[in-house]
Amino acid sequence: MTTRAWRITAVLVLSFPALALMAGCNLSSPGTPSIIAATTSTLNATTYSGSVSDSYAGAGTLTVTLTPVQGLASGSWLATYAGKAPERVRAISGPVSGSTYTARVTNGSTDFVSYGPDCQLQFTGTLTATRLSGNYQSLVGFESCPTSTGTVDLTKQ
Repeated sequence: MTTRAWRITAVLVLSFPALALMAGCNLSSPGTPSIIAATTSTLNATTYSGSVSDSYAGAGTLTVTLTPVQGLASGSWLATYAGKAPERVRAISGPVSGSTYTARVTNGSTDFVSYGPDCQLQFTGTLTATRLSGNYQSLVGFESCPTSTGTVDLTKQ
């Protein structure tokens, strides 16, 4: 029996919770499992919605949907600014420590109303079960990214 097989057998025998965590893993390929093991309660996505104020795009509304998994919260960021077509959905991801959330917002498309395709934002704020708030700034060094800062104040929907 290979070392990997012994490890899997030991995990299954020693702890029933390990069985639940391993159920979603791809055991047919070597290396890291295909999903991150997490409890069911951490896999629930939470949607936050509210106001965003951007120094470049102006006032608007923002909807962020996040799914926390093992200290990271990742999901989608959708902003709509007054008088402009809706932005495309962006990706947001970063670590959570207590209620402190530091994340990168990246574009998933090349067609954006307010920002270019390579523009990324750095978000720093507070994430709780009922609220997401904080500040962001565009990252310097991206050709199509205007210099901007913004504030976010969102509540759970």
